[in-house]
Amino acid sequence: MSRRTLPPLTSDLIQEIMYGMQNQKDECLFYPDVAAVGSRDSEKMQQSDPGEGISLPAWSSKDGFALMVKFLPHCPNRNITAKLKNILDSHQKGVFKAFREVLEADEESLRKWYDFRDSEMGKVIRHWYFELSLPVECDDDSDVKELSLSDFSISKDCGSYEAEILKITGPLPSCDAFVCLGPFDAPAGFICYSKDSRGGWVIPAYYVNPEYRRIGVFDLLFQSLLNEISSASSKQMKVQFPIYAGYEFIANKLVGFRPDAISTTYSFSLS
Repeated sequence: MSRRTLPPLTSDLIQEIMYGMQNQKDECLFYPDVAAVGSRDSEKMQQSDPGEGISLPAWSSKDGFALMVKFLPHCPNRNITAKLKNILDSHQKGVFKAFREVLEADEESLRKWYDFRDSEMGKVIRHWYFELSLPVECDDDSDVKELSLSDFSISKDCGSYEAEILKITGPLPSCDAFVCLGPFDAPAGFICYSKDSRGGWVIPAYYVNPEYRRIGVFDLLFQSLLNEISSASSKQMKVQFPIYAGYEFIANKLVGFRPDAISTTYSFSLS
């Protein structure tokens, strides 16, 4: 297995990637050799030898619209929020331009929108960049397809892998993590967790690398967490986890779970 050589994911590079994702005119690619984003036909790329380009994270107008809808509860101005909702509900032509023009009438709301957009798209970019950094399969790596759980181990030494975890999650509150190590001790996935002041358990982030999915890696990680929880004095626990794709999959592993008022908080009993 081999790894791509990638430049540091700086804030400037994130902004370049974000701009390229939203560019509806040209197909922009990421060129890791020169740490730049652009169209191969652009003057910037023609003046250098950018090497092989990599497709940016998929981002369509549908994604942009969904992001605007998601922003509404975070808008600090109720009047602005009402106007934005009317625009989005109308599905009028030029909805993106109209959305921005309403925000430009209130400096605080506009700043809040940019911060929110950058944060949400930043999560998508970090996730994509983390996957780019994973080991890639070579022609003679047929044995990778025959992996079993005996090839993996669990480490609680999350500090050694903190940088790689943060590449995909972005900033996290103080927490611990279990890391699943695969062949060559490469991280195959992780689950972060912490205990809140009310005795509940919070899972702020979890992830399994695509090449190691559907073979039980998450089972190993989640069982490690349940073993940690079972050492607590109370067997009645609440676990809150983020709305990632597949979060229902976690809930279904909690025997006797029932959803609370918050859809991602579950109560369950440990047998």
